[in-house]
Amino acid sequence: MTITYCNNLDELLLKLIRIDKDDIDFFYMSIGSKLNEPVVHLRNEKKISNACYQMIPQCLRNPHTEKMKIVIILDSFSCEKNIKLNKTILMENETSLTNIFMVNYNINSQNVNLFGIFIKSCIDLYSFLDEKTFMICNFIKFMNEPNLLEKESEKIIDAEILKILRNTKFDNSYYIWFGYNNKLYNFIFNKKHFSNLMNHYANIKKLESYIQTIEYDEEYIKISKNVYDLTDFDNAYVSGAPSLYDRMFI
Repeated sequence: MTITYCNNLDELLLKLIRIDKDDIDFFYMSIGSKLNEPVVHLRNEKKISNACYQMIPQCLRNPHTEKMKIVIILDSFSCEKNIKLNKTILMENETSLTNIFMVNYNINSQNVNLFGIFIKSCIDLYSFLDEKTFMICNFIKFMNEPNLLEKESEKIIDAEILKILRNTKFDNSYYIWFGYNNKLYNFIFNKKHFSNLMNHYANIKKLESYIQTIEYDEEYIKISKNVYDLTDFDNAYVSGAPSLYDRMFI
């Protein structure tokens, strides 16, 4: 549909407000999803970057509904070359129903409160959506050991999103990427539900084991309801992005 570049969150919000709400049925915002390197090295394995799916998940490319999908890519676009590269990727994967916004915004301790205010504005603006069709996805992970500034950035962004969404209708609408895990590279999890299960890291091991053996038990079924494959196609029988559970049983 369109790809719009914004230099700040105020500029973005002004553009979002002008869009007729009746035309929209999905809001998706990714943080830190731009393409950095075309190939990533995961242990002894090379993988093509999945940045295109982080920016526009497959389920938004083949929707069963015919309304607009608001897609926001929030990241630090350092130079014109980087902007053009990512815009080209978006153009290759956009559809007539995606309204895409690239936003040059590097979240840090000085401006994280403004980021929180923006999320509050989006909660109000898209209050007509349900928790499954309003998604905030955090892709901020570091392939190598992060420095102190990067660690701080990762923590404050996570804390701010959780704080703002708490006690709203979108309390369950925050997702996190598993990161540079060679078995879970294309997967995200629901922060509130997956992380609140008995043991976060034990659940990751169960997922990895399932992907290798394709054998599952009741515990896996519970976990699978809160894990999503960015490359999965839309499922007309569920609202929002289909989970691994939806893929298997619906």
